[in-house]
Amino acid sequence: MEYVLYVLIGFIASVSGGFWGLGGGWMIVPALLLLNVDIQTVAAASLFQMAISSSWTVFRQFPGIGWKKGGWGWNVALPFCMASFIAGFSGEYVSSFMKETFKSELPHQIIFFCILICIFISIFKTKPASPDLEKDQVGGALMKSLIASTLGLFSGVISAVVGIGGGIIARPVMTSILSVPEKTTGMITRLIVLFTGISGTTSYLYSGQVDRHDVVSIGLLLAMGGIPGFVIGAKMHESSLRSGTELAAQRSFAIIVLLTMAGMICKVMDVVVLGRIIISISGVIICVFLGWISRKK
Repeated sequence: MEYVLYVLIGFIASVSGGFWGLGGGWMIVPALLLLNVDIQTVAAASLFQMAISSSWTVFRQFPGIGWKKGGWGWNVALPFCMASFIAGFSGEYVSSFMKETFKSELPHQIIFFCILICIFISIFKTKPASPDLEKDQVGGALMKSLIASTLGLFSGVISAVVGIGGGIIARPVMTSILSVPEKTTGMITRLIVLFTGISGTTSYLYSGQVDRHDVVSIGLLLAMGGIPGFVIGAKMHESSLRSGTELAAQRSFAIIVLLTMAGMICKVMDVVVLGRIIISISGVIICVFLGWISRKK
């Protein structure tokens, strides 16, 4: 039964992850913590499944990011991904240092919660970026690259520490600060998830601080549900853009943030049963909502 639960968690998390360009860590991390899995194993398994689940969708969408001179690929995607990839290797070391210093998993959870609060606030300050590539890029290519690189380093470390893949940080940054159009934002964040997932997983597996068997087995079970889920979510996102619900798709990201906060609060307060119920119900609600918004005319 536990194995089936892991697959189901991976599927539901990746449907929403594929839709918003995330890795699914928003649901996987609190869900596994509520199942009493060690925080470092949770982070490693979450990152591992992200790398596997996102790979096919990233490969399919890679050319559409914009790799012509002055495109979003060179000015935002490449610097953000490279910085996140490099920083992701430090995830396990930072996580271990925090755990040994504070003798608790609470600091990890507090960091996760603070990030979510900042993201929630930024969502409602964001306006859809113009799809006009040239207009958004004029005179700001170097600055966008510098901002992307700097925030990529921060995103890589934090994401690898808590196992969220980077998309949950990168998405609001790209829409509110870098003015990347919604469609391109989704493609770039999926690419970031892949890069951060690879480097973050590597840092955990070769550290000797986690049980590799647990990480790989849990990660593969999550990925069994995550692979089809991520593909379905990405296609639903494309459908929502064609149906003209770009702003709704962008603002609906707030649902993830609120539900994740609720799950983390239940874990911190040791109300495990309630937390599991919230995560289970929220997963179903989100899948239904995304299906509705992607078909809305």
